[in-house]
Amino acid sequence: MSEPESDTDDIDPKGNQPAVIESNESQIRVNAGAGTGKTSTMVWKIERQIKEQGANPERILALTFANKAATNVETRVAEELDSTLGYNISSYTYHSFCHQLLNEYAYYTDHPPDFELITESTSATLIQEIVQKIDFDLIEPMTPGSDGTRDNILEDTLDFIGEIKRSGHSPDDVESVLPAQSDVMRAHRAVQEIQHTSETLWDLDTLFADGGSAGPRMKQWLIDLRKELRAIIDEFDGESEFLTEIADYLWEFEETVEYVQEHLRRDGLSGSNATLAASLFTGHPNSNRFQVIDQNPFIRLQEYVDLYRKAHDFTEAYRIYEQSLEERNALDYDGLIQSAAELLNDDTVGDEIRAEWDYVYCDEFQDTHHAELDVVDALGQDSDVLVIGDTDQAIYEWRGTSPGNLEDLTDIFPDITSIDLNLNFRSYQGILDFTANLGHTDELTAHRGRGENEVVKVDGYPDREAQAEQVASTVSHLLQGRFDEIDQYEKDEIAVIVRKNSHARTVAEQLDAESIPFSVSTNSDGEQSPGVETVLSYFRLLVDHHDDTNLYRVLLHLYGLPESDLRLLSQEDEGLYDSLVDADPSDFAASERVERAISDITYLQKARKTSSLSGFYEKFLDRTKIQWYLTEDERQDLAQLENKIEGYDDKGIQSMLTSDFVDHLDLQETISRETIEGRIESAEKVDDKVNLMTVHGAKGLDFEVVLIPYLSDDEWPSVPGNHAEINFCYDVLQKKMDGNNEDWLTTDLADLHEEWRTLHVAITRAKEHLFFYGNSGEPDDNQVAAGEIDQYLGNGIEWSVSGAKMNLWSALTSSFEQLKDEHPQSAIDLTDVVNDRTIETKENITYWGNVVDPGEAESQLLDFAGQLRAGELDPVDPTDFDLRANPGSVDIEQKIAREHSHSSLETFKSCPRRHYLDHVVYAFDDSGLVDTSGDAESSDPQIDYAAVGTLFHDVAEEAYWHNYTAKDEWISAVDRLGTRRGLSDRERARAKDGVNRFFTTPVPGWTQHAAEWPFVLEGYLEDIGGVVKGYIDGIYRNPAGELVVLDYKNTKERKDVTESYQLLLYLEALNERLSDEEATQAGYVYVGEAGPEVDLYDYEELLEFRDDLHADLRAADVSSYGDPDSGLICAECLHHSLGCADPGWDRRPEANQ
Repeated sequence: MSEPESDTDDIDPKGNQPAVIESNESQIRVNAGAGTGKTSTMVWKIERQIKEQGANPERILALTFANKAATNVETRVAEELDSTLGYNISSYTYHSFCHQLLNEYAYYTDHPPDFELITESTSATLIQEIVQKIDFDLIEPMTPGSDGTRDNILEDTLDFIGEIKRSGHSPDDVESVLPAQSDVMRAHRAVQEIQHTSETLWDLDTLFADGGSAGPRMKQWLIDLRKELRAIIDEFDGESEFLTEIADYLWEFEETVEYVQEHLRRDGLSGSNATLAASLFTGHPNSNRFQVIDQNPFIRLQEYVDLYRKAHDFTEAYRIYEQSLEERNALDYDGLIQSAAELLNDDTVGDEIRAEWDYVYCDEFQDTHHAELDVVDALGQDSDVLVIGDTDQAIYEWRGTSPGNLEDLTDIFPDITSIDLNLNFRSYQGILDFTANLGHTDELTAHRGRGENEVVKVDGYPDREAQAEQVASTVSHLLQGRFDEIDQYEKDEIAVIVRKNSHARTVAEQLDAESIPFSVSTNSDGEQSPGVETVLSYFRLLVDHHDDTNLYRVLLHLYGLPESDLRLLSQEDEGLYDSLVDADPSDFAASERVERAISDITYLQKARKTSSLSGFYEKFLDRTKIQWYLTEDERQDLAQLENKIEGYDDKGIQSMLTSDFVDHLDLQETISRETIEGRIESAEKVDDKVNLMTVHGAKGLDFEVVLIPYLSDDEWPSVPGNHAEINFCYDVLQKKMDGNNEDWLTTDLADLHEEWRTLHVAITRAKEHLFFYGNSGEPDDNQVAAGEIDQYLGNGIEWSVSGAKMNLWSALTSSFEQLKDEHPQSAIDLTDVVNDRTIETKENITYWGNVVDPGEAESQLLDFAGQLRAGELDPVDPTDFDLRANPGSVDIEQKIAREHSHSSLETFKSCPRRHYLDHVVYAFDDSGLVDTSGDAESSDPQIDYAAVGTLFHDVAEEAYWHNYTAKDEWISAVDRLGTRRGLSDRERARAKDGVNRFFTTPVPGWTQHAAEWPFVLEGYLEDIGGVVKGYIDGIYRNPAGELVVLDYKNTKERKDVTESYQLLLYLEALNERLSDEEATQAGYVYVGEAGPEVDLYDYEELLEFRDDLHADLRAADVSSYGDPDSGLICAECLHHSLGCADPGWDRRPEANQ
């Protein structure tokens, strides 16, 4: 996402910006540091080309990574020119550009104009089918996972194919660097032999079995290990290149064993020495004795061999995947870019395509892949090229991007001119000095100069929760202006930026505890990514076209209408939708976009009424092409949305796009995928709340104050030492294919540059103040720092057993001290201030001029409540407290939103007051204040019948989704779920009785179409404001082919159909959804003591109660506290303290005196 330009608006170009704008060089590379106004620079240069050099806007191409950025360039140019000419620029995302290119030249390629796009979801499904078919000879059998595939294999295969393909390599390329499969198998057997020999090193019982023999026994074990290593060396040395490589490494391994032998001969087996050999030569180092051992000679060898074992299988899957795409005449996103690059370089049509543009602009170039570099290479053959990027902000290399592309431009454009933008318009100088002092990024100069107390150090507590308390306390005091050294700030001027989602959750809990409004921009709070939110807005628009908010978002973010056009639409007295459909597109600056929006929305409104949900979604994607306007990660979110649509579109029942479905999506908290790295597209800044987000989500944003906690090596992810598992597949193989043949087993592969760049991005989000928290993470006194045993590694081994470490807190502290020495006014340590305020008690409360602590206030409040209930509370003139003297005189039209259900209606019929308390205002349960122990009657007080009923329902739902057809499968699920929930043996036995009764009914033989099917009836009756909601236990088709609604009852008595509207409501809801048929029956399946039995009722029979249902719904929709009804319902009421219960059920203490 492009950097925000707020601080460079309405100012003249400064620093090196004029050098870029006025340069007439045909090839320019702009290295634009954080906050240096690169988008403004690009816009100003385009303006100059059009205004002063007569460039044709239609011959200017701008490539970006997000549709929002592409639209922003067009809009900004139009504003600078004060002309609609700016909208004639061809501004695309890389994917949308390549898509249009292949569409236009479909006649020349092998792909049809409407070629199939393989989305992430479709790709995963396709690869899953491939994985199931491949015989993974070199991978041990895995336990079936929850989705029925082998654990981790699908994910590993997806990652392998994605990364290798993005690097521009084919299956043949991979195979060219793979050793023979027979050699890999020999190496694998050697690893197993070493493992078998070295495992004895962990047999401490045998080692110390007879005291004095421990030393000689360890000596013999290490001699045996060296003999094993020598034997393998003799076997492999001089064989194939791969086996010789293994043999050479085993010499280093054997030398390490020799050094350990010498150490143990000298110092014996006391302390950590007893497990030193095992920690170095087995796959499970001793974490109790050593701080961190991420890798050792054995682990390194094992993972390296496993790399090739897996690569053989994954390459086969890659080949089959490519063949499948070819057979389907389809492209995935990576193939799309590659195909476009090939088309641009084609001898026949390449010149024609490239001739369409005279100027090409490329933004955020540090985040491009290999194939995107090829596209730019081709475009630059006949056009002027300006490329903008910042290697210091390249933070996506871990997902396959190539920051080196910015430097590699010199290879493809030898005469390219490089210009640096290093004048930062965002941050104060102290913040920029602080990140520069770390020594990993270029220096920047602040246009704003130097402020005061720009960088604030807080020594963070080692405990994660305690450090989050420090952060929350800091935010609280910033909001209240309680720091003497720092000004007061508004909520949306403050951001807490973390490295991982788990950090965000911990901080969120503490912010919530402090009652601080905040927004979490990771998926930990279920917020949608901006792109998917636009999809949902489109859905909401289609089910309610009067929703101007969602229509506005769709027009702005998808169709890219400029603000001027949106203002023009909003000027009409009629709603935004009516203004749009009645509009003449020619009246608007972006006329083609307005016309397209009208056409699409009209078409999709018809499609959603005539198509199934899945069918509509296909038409939606085909019509809007919205996937081309999303970032790579938003498309993966879209894949999650597709899965939800498939899951909602119940088998055999045709669902359509309704407000019920959109509500269902809004409730889902997992539409965004989670990674340890957090979101990798930029989030959106939220107004009037503290923003809490990961570094990757914060890229492209800025805030007056930024807080960064958890800055220590154990919290801030460094490159793990286990390089083989993390980097071998995506690094070693790619480098081998590129001709790099290092000794990968001994070479230190650690590269911490991206971690330092990620920290740089976090720091440079701050405009005025940066708070940083962390600690050194010193090892336990009983642990040996793992780095201390590096001395025993063979002389040729370059890596460390502790892996790559940033020594983060030490580096930050040094940078802070340097800043404080050179510019004392810029740096301040507020550790003591923050900690003092973190451990303060809750805020005192001022009451009638007296300061009381929370405990006293609570006691006073309870005393007042008692006086109020007894009618003894003294009246107070509210005007003494600036309150309205007669609030009842004000006409308040606000009505409490209501939701109706069959159970709420049953409560209403029994007692309107209880209905109001339980289903309207959701009053608290006061059963703790009274004795209700005798209220509930049970045949067995040791059984929680509600929990038993819930367990049966959950098992029935699981049985549907997992296709359990045998009673034993249901029984097994009862044991598993019941044990997990802590149900007793008797309670699980009761649930199993329910299963047995269920299987004696005919229902298990019927075809089931849905389980726990949610519904929402909006506008069921025009004169009620509340919606009707519920869940249907099961929707079945009986042997006669009729749809039947069933509800499971785990009760002792049968339900009187005249006392409940449940079945009628269920049929009404289902039949509103169905379009081609009607459910004809509904009934109860009794699986409790009232069963086994199935009671069915015809729809026509239940319709006799419809008038009563409607009357009760209308009455319940306006219920109030009113007069209570007393009787048997009081037995289970949770509001006895009100004193309105029937005398026989009154549980108040005073009622029994």
